[in-house]
Amino acid sequence: TQVPLTPNHVLGVLNFRGNILPIISGKVKFNFSESEELKDNFLILVIEIPDEQNKILLGMVVDNVLDVQKRKITEIIEVPAGESKFNPEYLEGAFKKENEYIYILNAKKIFSEAEIKLMNG
Repeated sequence: TQVPLTPNHVLGVLNFRGNILPIISGKVKFNFSESEELKDNFLILVIEIPDEQNKILLGMVVDNVLDVQKRKITEIIEVPAGESKFNPEYLEGAFKKENEYIYILNAKKIFSEAEIKLMNG
């Protein structure tokens, strides 16, 4: 369901297990080119953002999911200096898989407090 007067990257909301889940476009949020309109079938990655009182859930439309990783906290390292083409401010950390680093986004830093409040209702 579309919601009026929301930022461009907020596509709308949907019912997720009885909760209202804001849905955002990762491509619009991160200024990637939108290649085409949403198709009838698409993937939504559910993201949990810790807040002072509770946890905020939001959905991000993604092109695909390559893998799901379960890692021990001891495997997570700081983002190696100069290794990432991404702004390290928005990264929680990294872990090494074979010969490459996999970066972990810090969801609380990629959205402003105002955006989090807006999505939390």
